[in-house]
Amino acid sequence: MDKYKLELLNLNLKNSFVDYCSMIATGSIVVGDPWIEGRSDVDILIVFNSDSIIPFNNIEEILKNFNFEEYYVFTPILKKEFGKNNSKYSFSNKFRSKTLFGEDLVSLSKLPSKEEALKNAIDGLHKSKERLKNYIVNSRFWDIDKVREKFWKQFKHIFMWLSVKIYCDKGIYPQNRKEVVKVILSKRISKMYEILHLINNKTKEEIVNCSKEIVNYIEEFI
Repeated sequence: MDKYKLELLNLNLKNSFVDYCSMIATGSIVVGDPWIEGRSDVDILIVFNSDSIIPFNNIEEILKNFNFEEYYVFTPILKKEFGKNNSKYSFSNKFRSKTLFGEDLVSLSKLPSKEEALKNAIDGLHKSKERLKNYIVNSRFWDIDKVREKFWKQFKHIFMWLSVKIYCDKGIYPQNRKEVVKVILSKRISKMYEILHLINNKTKEEIVNCSKEIVNYIEEFI
């Protein structure tokens, strides 16, 4: 992250909008997941107080002056949206986010009940499994770039939901994917970790074979 540019952006936002609340970094960049060239993003939330209307056009004009790299993704949201405890992003907000400037909403964010979280995790894993099965069928005529893009996204989602399930089962939340691998101790999950982070160098056969193993894993254990 370019801390100097972000600090200048924060000051600009603070001076431009009375309802500006916080700037929050979220996702892999916060917890140290490996950077994947051309795919990983620096995700930054620009948070406004709950009773405000997000000034998208004005934010766009401000960002034009900063010349951020293309891997930056800025998402303006309302404070009430970040604080929801039934969002699929609740765990990421709590454990994979960092307040850069403004009100520390990360420490105040809430989680759903373990029962609700477990249901969401299992549903999410099964949806990803079904998508993988569909992608495997279509991979026969997809080119390698499309295969890498499609499967990479589902592998990320699977790790996200596995983290939530571990929290529900064991009471600990593995913040990054390497910690998930250490907790689960499965060769198939370890292989998915490798394929995910080296996706740009993997062949279609390697990606598809790994996906078949992950489909079997979810069907057997989830």
